[in-house]
Amino acid sequence: ETARLIHRSCRLERALVATAREVNRPLPLYEFQWELNERFGPLFATKPLNDLRRGLEQSAMFLRNAADEFILDIHLDQLGLDADAIRRACAEILSESNEIVGCEDMLERLEADGKSWEELSPDILASLLCDDPTFQEVGRDRFRVKACKH
Repeated sequence: ETARLIHRSCRLERALVATAREVNRPLPLYEFQWELNERFGPLFATKPLNDLRRGLEQSAMFLRNAADEFILDIHLDQLGLDADAIRRACAEILSESNEIVGCEDMLERLEADGKSWEELSPDILASLLCDDPTFQEVGRDRFRVKACKH
């Protein structure tokens, strides 16, 4: 009970993932810094917030929500979004124009169509569309509806 685990080295991404798994909720950047300092002691204490942000943004395992908080992709279901309704709405918009649309633009089109979800962000939308065979990703976070073969 009196033993203490001391981390001598750890990759930043691995530490971020471990922290996110343990906390198990979306975290703003500054809370990630607090949690890293608490869990890993001085190992990441000198890392500036920009390095942490870059690590989170460049990791394929993290998504940023509309509140600028980071969440693990595997925890996406915790947000309570109706993924099927979001995909249907996107498919409807994309099938009307048959164009390639970026996720930020798609969010604007959804809102203009009267459909919006509080937690939905470009990152989360891209993750939802990637998992659906209806959509084809064309470049980073840009999608179109796959052509139907008759």
